[in-house]
Amino acid sequence: MKTVRDSWVATHRPQLLIIATVAFIALVTVGAITAPAVALPTAFITLIVGIAAQQSLGNIFAGIVLALAHPFKVGDIIEVSSVGLIGVVRTMGIVYTELISDKQVLYIPNSSVLAGAVKIGVPDDIP
Repeated sequence: MKTVRDSWVATHRPQLLIIATVAFIALVTVGAITAPAVALPTAFITLIVGIAAQQSLGNIFAGIVLALAHPFKVGDIIEVSSVGLIGVVRTMGIVYTELISDKQVLYIPNSSVLAGAVKIGVPDDIP
């Protein structure tokens, strides 16, 4: 359940961010916060964000490669051996490829598609 405080924070988030940034800059300027005290937490946060974003960035780069290489197109039947699925390509996005298999819509990460997709044919080729 949302409280009044939660909604106030949500509506004033940009202003709070600006106030926190100005306060941080002021503390660094007057010397209350030293550079090493800022560098270590910043490096740690950067490491955590980098590790967390690794899979998403891998899917985005794989989507770019698939968009440039065009190994298959919408409507083709492909087998994604890395996940063991066969289906008809419904859409190709920047992060995932959408397949239809057994009347189910499947969202396959582009890194998996790039790692093991093999074009089988087009629906007219399959009896």
